[in-house]
Amino acid sequence: MKRLLGKTLGIYAGEWGKLLWIVSLFSGIFLIMAIFRNYVDTTFIRRYGSEAIPLMLLINGIVTIFAFGVMNRLGRRFPDHKLLDGFLALCALSIAVLYSMVQNGNRQAYPILFQLLNLQDSFFLVYLWNMACDLFTARQGKRIFPLIMAAQVMGTTIGSFLAAPIANAIGNNRLLVLSASGYLVLAATIRFSAKRMFPPFVFQKANAQILGKSTSQVLSIIRQYPIVRYLIVSGLIPIVLLHILAYQFSVIAQHSFATEPGLLRFLSVFRGSINLISFVLLFLVGRAYTRLGLPKAAMLQPINFTCIFAALLPFFNMEVAAGGQFFAILIQRTVVGPLNKIFFNIVPGDVAAWGRVFIRGSVVKVGVIIGALLMVALKPWLSARGMSWIAFGLSLYWIVETLLLKKRYKDVLRQVLLDGSVDFDRLETEMAIGQDMSPMIFHASDIGEILINRMPDAERSAKLSLEGALEMLQSEDAWTRQQAALFFQDHPDVRAIHGLMAYLEDTKDVRERAIEALAAYGKKALPFLESMLPHAPIHTQLGILEVMRSSHIGRFDMRPFLFHALTQAYNNLFAAEVLSHVEGIHGCELLKSHLYEKNEETLDAVFFALWVRHGDMRLIYRSLKTCRISIAVELVEASIDRETARYLVPFIDELPISEKIARGRKVLPIWGSADPVFLFSCLSRSDDPITRMLAVYAAGDVSGMAAFPIARSLQDDADEGVRQAAAYALQRCMKGEARMPEIVYDMDTLRQETLFAGMSLKGYKAIASIATQKFFKRGDMLIEAGKDVPFLYVITDGEVACFENDGPDGRRPAKTVKERGIVGEIPFFSQLPATATCVVTSDFLETLVFSRHALQEMMYLHPQIAINVCRQFAMQLGRRAEAHRQDQTG
Repeated sequence: MKRLLGKTLGIYAGEWGKLLWIVSLFSGIFLIMAIFRNYVDTTFIRRYGSEAIPLMLLINGIVTIFAFGVMNRLGRRFPDHKLLDGFLALCALSIAVLYSMVQNGNRQAYPILFQLLNLQDSFFLVYLWNMACDLFTARQGKRIFPLIMAAQVMGTTIGSFLAAPIANAIGNNRLLVLSASGYLVLAATIRFSAKRMFPPFVFQKANAQILGKSTSQVLSIIRQYPIVRYLIVSGLIPIVLLHILAYQFSVIAQHSFATEPGLLRFLSVFRGSINLISFVLLFLVGRAYTRLGLPKAAMLQPINFTCIFAALLPFFNMEVAAGGQFFAILIQRTVVGPLNKIFFNIVPGDVAAWGRVFIRGSVVKVGVIIGALLMVALKPWLSARGMSWIAFGLSLYWIVETLLLKKRYKDVLRQVLLDGSVDFDRLETEMAIGQDMSPMIFHASDIGEILINRMPDAERSAKLSLEGALEMLQSEDAWTRQQAALFFQDHPDVRAIHGLMAYLEDTKDVRERAIEALAAYGKKALPFLESMLPHAPIHTQLGILEVMRSSHIGRFDMRPFLFHALTQAYNNLFAAEVLSHVEGIHGCELLKSHLYEKNEETLDAVFFALWVRHGDMRLIYRSLKTCRISIAVELVEASIDRETARYLVPFIDELPISEKIARGRKVLPIWGSADPVFLFSCLSRSDDPITRMLAVYAAGDVSGMAAFPIARSLQDDADEGVRQAAAYALQRCMKGEARMPEIVYDMDTLRQETLFAGMSLKGYKAIASIATQKFFKRGDMLIEAGKDVPFLYVITDGEVACFENDGPDGRRPAKTVKERGIVGEIPFFSQLPATATCVVTSDFLETLVFSRHALQEMMYLHPQIAINVCRQFAMQLGRRAEAHRQDQTG
């Protein structure tokens, strides 16, 4: 049942506990409040008079701003749930005191009850929704906030329908006793349950600066952040409009109902009906947000108010007023309420903490004051009907502000992602002026070498003929291929396109020249690039996309590429999810890790393709790996077309893997069988050699004789690692036991080394392919002090001792390096003479040996190695500094 309900409502594992808690709280509080509201509205209108409402609203605005000032100060020391707990207890006590005043016939109790009701309106909405926003992100809010609002509406609906029958049973005034008791129970519930939902609150002095802003700071924030400006407008104007409409409704109601019981029954049924319809519609709102988008959904309420007040001008009667109330409250609860809560979750940084209280509290009450002042000031000159002109003008202004938000929405999301981040796209543009030679400076020892390398290229390309350049495209010499690419950069010819495209899998320098040459073709090369893109190897795909970006080909049909790439990514995700249930199998663990890494590669290419057309995609891709993922996904959805969003958004969204697969299966042909043999068979036909290697390696461990056809089909594969894994699987099928493939063993060894930490399995395989396995015996010298160290040694078995101050009087031991250790890294990377002699002290030593040139070339492809080298050197310097400090103090 829970699974079916979760699938229907869009609730996933890990969300149920928080959702049920907050839903129970919302429904309970608003149920009691609905009973209290019906009593207060009825008694105030009948026993005190609707003509006092504008003055009461004005007083309430002032009182609430003062009360929020107190709560802001308390909010620096206490979390929201404790403030709500205390406020509920205070409400219970106040209502008990006011009940005694009512029983004694004190007429002043009714305006105080009116003030208390409106205080509850403000405080409950601010602090309850603050808690909801703390529990769920903006992306989760699209699914969950309508459900929370539904709980609020459900509580209000039940309370509205119960008010009249309960009043008939126990008497009108005893509704106050019921309200006080309900608030007291809710206060106790929050006190004892909230600590399980929220982390411990840590008081910080900085909270005062975050929550307190001067007028100049507020104006600066409004100018800087369009979303804050919109939230202030959408917090201010609707309150003014709702109070004008409520006043008009009260005036009409007072003249339409002669008795207090009749008005109470009408309000009970009317509000209950509105809430009931709202409750049903709220379950459809999440889909409306997805279909319309948030900015378009935000247009509904201002348009609705414009129509309401336009109708009240000629038809000032109960039918239009009730209809206006109905649609205003309906849209406010089903659309605007959840929508603004989502918008609050995309307010950047510290502004969000301030905005929650300022906008939901102070701004709302400023709206109350403005509305009340308008009604009080204009009452001598304008009738209740005439106030529709003011409301109509404000509604039109609200439409304009919403249109501005719609226009700036992508900039709003981008602003949140850039908050505290570096805008690399802007930096790249600014640095483009002098980028001609700067990249080469990192690969050449001095400027003279750069000039020597570049000048002959230009001279030679000028002397080449077209036929000669075409022949050079087939050369086995890398330098010759570079000259050919350079020629076609200056003299584009369609006959060279396929040859240049083949260079996208070539060495680094040849590949760069090929990209430059293909970019010079412009749109002439587009049909060939576009057709090759979907099925090319990942490195070639990135090269093609770089060509398109460099030649400013922004408009190309990326749908075939996205369809193929994301289908493969969803299939990988499905296979990894199946393999996650296979425990204790080394091959399955490696294959699962590789499939996730492969998907990261695919996403890299997908966002590169989107970056060619949409300039924000690099920023978004970086943000997907941060706590701002929900904002990044929202910006993706707002930037790309709906068809592409159907493929991509579920894959990158914060959803359980099973839900991602289910959504992907609706739009893409994803594998259906969870049989491991089927998955291994599919993966063994992959274009990626590592996927083939790990698929057949895992099949040999899991599938028994069923792995035989898979292994047999790969035993003559072009890749050495695949052949080793196929041989392993065949031996497992025939004999039951086999030695781990050498390539897998080497990859496992490298994964344990801190120097190579944080790399993908593809990187480990590439590094293992440049390593040479060497064996030594006791007494062999690997490194001699004072000499250059051209090789790096990774010990896979055995032991090496390092000695300092080597001389005729003996050696002073420095350290011992054992299995999984590295020998000679500092002189190897620094190219300085070794300061220690390293000698084999075990009977047998097995190592993986790397040459300096090969490893440096590998560092260009895998910069993570360079990062690890820096980290390792920093740690060694830190240890030496600490040892020196201890020597000084000792």
